[in-house]
Amino acid sequence: MKKVLLFFVFILLYSSALFAQVAVNADGSQPDGSAMIDMKSTTKGALLPRMTQTQISLIVNPANGLIVFCTTDNKFYAYIASANMWKEILYGAGSLMQFSCGSYFTINHVAGNVSPVSKTVSYGTVTNIPGEPGKCWITSNLGADHQASSVDDATEGSAGWYWQFNRKQGYKHDGTTRTPDTTWLSNISEVSDWAPNNDPCTHELGSSWRIPTYNEWANVNNNGGWTNWYGPWNSGLKLHAAGYLYWESGWMSNRGVYGSNWSSTGSNATFGFNYNFRSDYSSMDANLKSYGCSVRCLRDGGTALVPPTVTTTPVINVAQTTATGGGNVMSDGGGAVTARGVCMGTSPNPTIAGSHTSDGGGTGVFTSTLGGMTPNTAYYARAYATNCAGISYGSQVTFTTQAVFSCGSSITINHVAGVVAPVSKTVSYGTVTNIPGEPLKCWITSNLGADHPAASVDDDTEASAGWYWQFNRKQGYKHNGSTVTPSWTISAISENSDWATASDPCAIELGSGWRIPTYTEWNNVDSIGTWFNYDSAWNSGLKMHAAGFLHFDNGSLNLRGVFGYYWSSTQYDATSAGFLFISGNYSGLAYDPKALGFPVRCLRNN
Repeated sequence: MKKVLLFFVFILLYSSALFAQVAVNADGSQPDGSAMIDMKSTTKGALLPRMTQTQISLIVNPANGLIVFCTTDNKFYAYIASANMWKEILYGAGSLMQFSCGSYFTINHVAGNVSPVSKTVSYGTVTNIPGEPGKCWITSNLGADHQASSVDDATEGSAGWYWQFNRKQGYKHDGTTRTPDTTWLSNISEVSDWAPNNDPCTHELGSSWRIPTYNEWANVNNNGGWTNWYGPWNSGLKLHAAGYLYWESGWMSNRGVYGSNWSSTGSNATFGFNYNFRSDYSSMDANLKSYGCSVRCLRDGGTALVPPTVTTTPVINVAQTTATGGGNVMSDGGGAVTARGVCMGTSPNPTIAGSHTSDGGGTGVFTSTLGGMTPNTAYYARAYATNCAGISYGSQVTFTTQAVFSCGSSITINHVAGVVAPVSKTVSYGTVTNIPGEPLKCWITSNLGADHPAASVDDDTEASAGWYWQFNRKQGYKHNGSTVTPSWTISAISENSDWATASDPCAIELGSGWRIPTYTEWNNVDSIGTWFNYDSAWNSGLKMHAAGFLHFDNGSLNLRGVFGYYWSSTQYDATSAGFLFISGNYSGLAYDPKALGFPVRCLRNN
């Protein structure tokens, strides 16, 4: 909801001294008695004066409270006389709309382990039911397309879906076929009421909805004076005879003849309580938990539905036109979250009116793929989530897409400590091409994770060495000469795999297209570049130096400033893989255990 409501502006724009009230509409209706101006339309809005910042500043003696829309920055401003300045009218992070029992709300059911099929349903609601007047109930069975047309309505569209006691999975039955056609549980034995995490009302309608308890069903039956099926049918609940699925096999029985709605209360290990009714009967009973019965949902009337609570996760993997974002729907606000995603744009506070992703529904963490962006451009992003009460937005984050890359220029990377980078820092990597043996590849000129290129071939500083990786593992390790970060945990690796793209630190840290060189690529630059020792490798455009290695036993640092070891992405067998080795009198390819920690040098196709 906007923090400043703009309806009063219309008085300034349209009211006239000749009229006490004004109606603007197409149907000739009179204005509401409480309004000086009453505007009505289902297809059009109202426009305030739109001016540039310069035009606004030239308004002579603006009245206190005067409002305009500035086209320079796309914001509303109000003139505040006491401050002698125009003040921006702020917008909140979302809309706020309290649920009113008696209205309809729409749910997008998605086939899975609760809904048997996908469909969109509008559920009516009702309150003031005798026996439970403070509760809000839906007026049709969960999963029904619509309310029943009569107490003996035998159609599948009115019946809705069926559940076995304390099971999430709902079943649709068209009279001949049950969906899903999975193995029917003919014997359920567990000492439990219906657990909240299995309640289909909660899963499908939102966290405040649930299956009625034994006492709630008993209260409406007794206080409503229900003695046969006309009692529940003539009540506000419009309960009808939707039948049930037989406990032994799940086949359809007595639709249009008998009504059976589960309560959430168990009787014993094998029986649960349900409300049953037919033409001559209305009562609470205990039946086998393996029966498939209808579900009617309620919520406590005092709990207001509000828009969801959502947070925005940082945008990562930023490339020239794509990036990865996401969010976390912390609370559904009492109503099912039917849409969520990330809004993005080049102006602050983007909304779903602009570019946005659609990433399903429900609560919890979600990931969004952002695309269609312009290189080297600053963007704003924030997560959103929608339920029947409205839409909410998370906090805003900013990021800048990568510039169009030209090999030979530098790239700046913000490393963030986690499952790849051992520490957080910002590094500018130089790049080079035309390396003999692989002239069409683009290489970085320092090790991944190094603060800068080495100062000499035998540079033994941590800042020049960069980080170390075990073969086909994402996690990098920093070693300052005495301590390895994070702690070393893997002393042996045995798996039949080259270095997978999903685990490649070059791709993850530098972006799509970057990768660890293959055995063949290292062999090509070594042999065609006529590298005889580490001086040859150092004098090449790659400026390779002796960064040492970490021992597989404990991650201890060895031979920094003496030998250089650089992983390829190619394995030799399950326990060893290829690497480039350089020393004072040798340069060539070899194989060593995958559990060793070697530096990584990255390349991409140029």
